[in-house]
Amino acid sequence: MASMAETNEADGRYLISLNKISKDRFLNVGPLKPENDQLIDISGESMVLLKDESAYIEPHDIILVRRDIIEPHVVDRVRLEEHPEAVTQSSITRDGNRVTVR
Repeated sequence: MASMAETNEADGRYLISLNKISKDRFLNVGPLKPENDQLIDISGESMVLLKDESAYIEPHDIILVRRDIIEPHVVDRVRLEEHPEAVTQSSITRDGNRVTVR
């Protein structure tokens, strides 16, 4: 899906690729094979892969919208670092046979 593709302001700058077949690229998560998303810059002479990561859930559809359109409508942001059980610094704690990795 190209950026702003479902509007009359389509700019053709970015492309999101929702890949369902990415076997052997990421670790299996149970019986399912992981999928991945790719963010590609298509504004120049050649395509540039900007981000390539495993998808949290199975990809089906996406709408890529500019930030200046969304930002005025944001009511609350999730700030995981403010959660009481948030891990803000990695550590390894050993207590006898028990090891806690954060």
